[in-house]
Amino acid sequence: MMHIDRPMVTLFFDLKRQVPFEMQDQMKLASPQLGVNLVEIYQQSRCPAIRSQIEEFLARAGNHWQSKLSA
Repeated sequence: MMHIDRPMVTLFFDLKRQVPFEMQDQMKLASPQLGVNLVEIYQQSRCPAIRSQIEEFLARAGNHWQSKLSA
């Protein structure tokens, strides 16, 4: 389970506005699959801003999530 703090909520909604429309369906803050979905979006995206925001979000979520980006 991912614990989400206030800065992560702000970051999440900023990120959601930037991802392509077809990817927004995967982005639900209350979803138990949020971390997995963000890793998938990270791997599919070539946009440096989106990738950077996902890195920051998952870094705040903990080492477990951050390490999934390099897998």
